[in-house]
Amino acid sequence: MVAEFSIAVDGRKRDSKPLWLNLKIWGKTAEVAANYVRKGSKVAVSGSLESETWTDRASGEEKSKMVLNVKELTLLDSRRDDLGGGGYGGPAFDEEVPF
Repeated sequence: MVAEFSIAVDGRKRDSKPLWLNLKIWGKTAEVAANYVRKGSKVAVSGSLESETWTDRASGEEKSKMVLNVKELTLLDSRRDDLGGGGYGGPAFDEEVPF
């Protein structure tokens, strides 16, 4: 299984715009992401950066983007957030997710 989505990374200054980071997650970690990560979820990720290139079919232009191949994903939202409506709306869980 593969999960691909983007996350916003806050800038160091309050008035700076967030940096959008493309993520690619594989295997069991992708299943966890699909089941628990929603818009607005707080997560911590680590992995390796890689540049992906392709040719745009419509324009024929060479395109590229940076992708973080995620090795570790940590869910930072608390269970209280799930139950209180302020979280990501996914199912509540009592145990840590094994990776």
